Amino acid sequence: MGSVAFFLFQWAHGLPLIIAASAFLGVAGGFISTIPAALVGDLAAENVRGTAMGLYRSMGDLGLALSPAILGFAGDHYGLTAAFLVTFFLWTATTLAMLLLPRDRPTGHRLSSGRAFRPGIRT
Repeated sequence: MGSVAFFLFQWAHGLPLIIAASAFLGVAGGFISTIPAALVGDLAAENVRGTAMGLYRSMGDLGLALSPAILGFAGDHYGLTAAFLVTFFLWTATTLAMLLLPRDRPTGHRLSSGRAFRPGIRT
């Protein structure tokens, strides 16, 4: 959904499309913070769960700190369409990586929810 939002933003020349793109971005934003955090909490071993969550949040905060400067540079030098396209492709690549990369857990491992982990099957 976030990719859709950034794709729409580049074509927005009026308020209705900006509002639609913002709505997509708002819904995607709800998934951004909750689903990956739950995944990190489930996949991290109990003795390093706090460290894993801290590292996850730190990387997110680093992205929030650096992205305005990087995308501002792209927007200034190559136009706003370029800045939105960079964001679109990064968001899409991240989404595909989350969907396609295998999880790194041994077979039979129990998630914190008590469910058994099975490679290749999203639980």
